[in-house]
Amino acid sequence: MKVGDLVRVKPLRGWPESAEEDWVGIIMDFRIGDSHKPEPDCRYAVVFWNEKFPQEEEYLDQIEVISESR
Repeated sequence: MKVGDLVRVKPLRGWPESAEEDWVGIIMDFRIGDSHKPEPDCRYAVVFWNEKFPQEEEYLDQIEVISESR
């Protein structure tokens, strides 16, 4: 996973489907930890999903690459 890759939310087993599973976003940046849970070993992707959600921190294990940038 790298900046510029297109990603989508992985379907979660045992959870009902959600509208977010149809979203496609682009990775804008990566962060280590966040303001809510400062954990130095936790890495997040900052994803632009749409104008309503322009900088969402996503766990790397909850998104998947659907198209890699060059």
